[in-house]
Amino acid sequence: MGTTILEIAIIASSSIGYFISISLVTTSFYKSRANNYLFLSLFLLTTLTLLGWFDIENTMLDFLNNPVLEYLVGVTLFTYFLIQLQHRYLKKSWYKWLYLPFLGSLIIETILYSDAIFHLHNTDFEDLMFHIMDNASLVYNMFLIFWGRKLIKNSSTISEDKKRWLLRLNLFIICIIMCWLLSSIELFVFD
Repeated sequence: MGTTILEIAIIASSSIGYFISISLVTTSFYKSRANNYLFLSLFLLTTLTLLGWFDIENTMLDFLNNPVLEYLVGVTLFTYFLIQLQHRYLKKSWYKWLYLPFLGSLIIETILYSDAIFHLHNTDFEDLMFHIMDNASLVYNMFLIFWGRKLIKNSSTISEDKKRWLLRLNLFIICIIMCWLLSSIELFVFD
């Protein structure tokens, strides 16, 4: 019974997450560049939650459940914060390099996923690579979220209400990532 209630809660929260994220880009009242990044972040978090909870082994969705999407979450949220702050980092040339871990992960996962089909390497190597990429994605996301928090706290370009809202959103995201970290630790310890 406990699992059924948890599954219902995850499906209900995912439905709400999808509804809110899609509303951000389809409702004219909420349309903005910043909300496009918030939409993508919420959509990715919801999708990662569903993919992580349900058994999707040996399907095409298994490819998406690997760390590739996790590298995109932190960058889109960081971009959302930068747009809200109207920060000068958005115009810097190095800003686009924040997407490099996502692209690198996509390439590595594509190689490893196709390797799993053709059995070219040892599965221990694949497991090690996925373990490293998964942990690195957690570190990368935490770094970007805390960097965003520091920028929000030091910002003088926004009102106090907006700063409070962004700090609260940032705190909720930190809590989600901490749950993500704890679930990874739980999987590592008990599997």
